[in-house]
Amino acid sequence: MHEEKRELKYKTGKFGMIVLDPQGCFHLYWDLILLFFLLYIGFAVPYQLSFLHGQISTHFYLDVFENIMDIVFFIDILVNFITSHNDPVRHFQVKDPKRIATFYLKGWFFVDFLAILPIYSIQIFLRKRLSLKG
Repeated sequence: MHEEKRELKYKTGKFGMIVLDPQGCFHLYWDLILLFFLLYIGFAVPYQLSFLHGQISTHFYLDVFENIMDIVFFIDILVNFITSHNDPVRHFQVKDPKRIATFYLKGWFFVDFLAILPIYSIQIFLRKRLSLKG
C-alpha cells in the first residue's frame, strides 16, 4: 500500500501536475513513433532535395502526413516539459515540474523549437506575398 502511494506521487509530481518517467512505457512507444518519423525524414528529405529539386508537393496525402508529423514534433516539445530527468550533479531523478522545464529550456529546447518551425510553409507564404507585390 505504501509503495502504491509513492508511485502515484511520482506520476503526479507537485501540484498534481503529471511527470513522465523517461524509462516508462509511454516513452517507449512515444520514442518509437518519433523514430519512425525521423527515419522518414532521413530518407524523404534527401530524396526530395536530390530528385524533386525543391518543387512544391502536389500530393495531398503526403502533405497531410507531413503536417501530422509536424504536430507530433510539436507535441514532443510539450512532452519534454513534463518528462523527468537525472540530475547530472546529484545523480537523482528530478521530478519537480519547474526544474524539469528549466533544464529543458537550458538544453535542447532551442534546437527542438528550430526543428519544428514550418520553414517550407513560411517559404511558400513569402513567395506568394512577393509575387503579389511584383
